[in-house]
Amino acid sequence: MFNRVPSVAILIVVLVGCGGSNGPDIYIVSGTVTFKGSPVKSGDIRFMPDTSKGREGPTGLATIENGYFKTRDGRGVIAGPYVALVRGHSDQADEEGTPLPLFPDYRMELDFPSEDSSIEITVPSVSE
Repeated sequence: MFNRVPSVAILIVVLVGCGGSNGPDIYIVSGTVTFKGSPVKSGDIRFMPDTSKGREGPTGLATIENGYFKTRDGRGVIAGPYVALVRGHSDQADEEGTPLPLFPDYRMELDFPSEDSSIEITVPSVSE
């Protein structure tokens, strides 16, 4: 006799796996970061929703490598206002091996559209 329990269980697993996303669309942010006219070799960027403008949502994360960055899978942004916190690492490290900052944390306001974005970030020198 044919056992239907395994067939039904497989069908349920397949249907559950095909469910759509319940959250807002998340977009990729990529681009370049320069400081004093040169690409920032390493660092990171946090894209935080601008709560002063009533924005809530996910924080986007990106790693800077050789002047280029791209938000990680699932760690992009939703459309609207954000504050970006850019941190660059110098080639030097402290006694524990932690890279020293290349510049003070740089904050900038951004407003992302409802699509993937490419931006150029120029970090001003401290004297600017």
